[in-house]
Amino acid sequence: MRAYWLAIIGLFLFGAGTASAQHGRFGAKAGVTAADAVFESAADDPGYGKRIFISGGGFAVQPIAGPLALQVEALFVSKGGEYTDDSQTTYTLMLDYLELPALGRVAVARSASHSVYLFAGPAAGFRLNARFRSAAGRPIRNGVNQDISSDVKLFELSATAGGGVDIGRHLVFDARYSWGLSDLNKDSRAGHGVRNRALTVMAGFRY
Repeated sequence: MRAYWLAIIGLFLFGAGTASAQHGRFGAKAGVTAADAVFESAADDPGYGKRIFISGGGFAVQPIAGPLALQVEALFVSKGGEYTDDSQTTYTLMLDYLELPALGRVAVARSASHSVYLFAGPAAGFRLNARFRSAAGRPIRNGVNQDISSDVKLFELSATAGGGVDIGRHLVFDARYSWGLSDLNKDSRAGHGVRNRALTVMAGFRY
């Protein structure tokens, strides 16, 4: 498993280095992620809905042949979930990651002014922060913010798929969905795991 993480990091460094060569591109983008925590057992789920927060980072694209390219990224992605009970207390699971996707990319429509593409591939997520917050009242009157890093695994493996469009020489827009493949809970029993799901939309600038 450690070799897998090293391979993902190596792919990112390779893409970032070669993107500055002829025909390569690199840039930055930012947007929002709408995340869910999905429980294997419905009885374990307190009722989490979507948690919406900012995401963003850098990327590099290196053409391979024809419409095919390698796209590697280093992104801050905030996941987790949120729900509000009948007493108007809001509970938020805040899971922040440094995510390193290594994506195969194919252009499906190209012209002088734009390029439309699809992409898919694995992503390695390194947990930066894990907190659980409860906040009572609207507006908030009191709350508790608890560090739960000891309960959440440091690494997450996910699968990512989506698409985007490059407009002109510099503008980038994309959307992707991420399926968490790793159980987040360090001590979960069989059938009682929890995984991340996330929809991310971003806009950015490329060079």
